[in-house]
Amino acid sequence: MSTLRVDTITNAAGTAGATFSGNSVVSGNLQITGNLLDSGGSNILDNLQSDRVQSSGGSQGIMSNSAFYPDSNNARDLGTSGTRWRNVYTNDLQLCNEGHSNEVDGTWGSWTIQEGEDDLFLINRRSGKRYKFALTEVN
Repeated sequence: MSTLRVDTITNAAGTAGATFSGNSVVSGNLQITGNLLDSGGSNILDNLQSDRVQSSGGSQGIMSNSAFYPDSNNARDLGTSGTRWRNVYTNDLQLCNEGHSNEVDGTWGSWTIQEGEDDLFLINRRSGKRYKFALTEVN
């Protein structure tokens, strides 16, 4: 395995830094220590936004060490009607449509589904009421 380690990149004007035009391809990992700045001086790593992020697969996929959320409330989908996620791995499931009404009775709700050892529980976050799902074992 070859390693390229660069302490400073100097551009044609002789100052630290470089400008890349066109496509830049990194095969393997790209590790950045410090900031990755855009032309206005904003740290791209703090405000990473993209219309499309792709992963070519492998065992790691796309990883993040911070929250992953849409740029506005109730405006983005996770998947599409024709391209769905296979499985969703989560701890508790938080459901809330505050600010919008549902199509059945026109109200909004805020619920949490939690799992116990032998039961599933539903908590109404508006009223504080707690419920246990009535489950029937099937063979």
